[in-house]
Order: sequence, then structure tokens, then C-alpha cells
Amino acid sequence: PELALIQIGRQAFVFRVRDDASVEQVPVRVGARRRGDVEIVAGLAEG
Repeated sequence: PELALIQIGRQAFVFRVRDDASVEQVPVRVGARRRGDVEIVAGLAEG
């Protein structure tokens, strides 16, 4: 969902929870956006 996306200037980020329950900020590249959804085209593995 688009609410998970954090935009700082031209860079977009999401937060990912690691296996040890810590959180990391991950830069992503955004594709299409529609009605509250956003496509992540780079930066995260599918799954």
C-alpha cells in the first residue's frame, strides 16, 4: 500500500522487519501508483 512508502525528496523508502525483529529502512524505486497502491520495481524481493 502507498501508506507504507516514505518519500524524502526524490528518494522513496519502505521499512522492512528483519528475522531478528529489528527494522531497516530500504530504498526502493517506485513504478505505477493507483488508488492507494504503489508498485515497487526495485529494492525489494518479491514475497
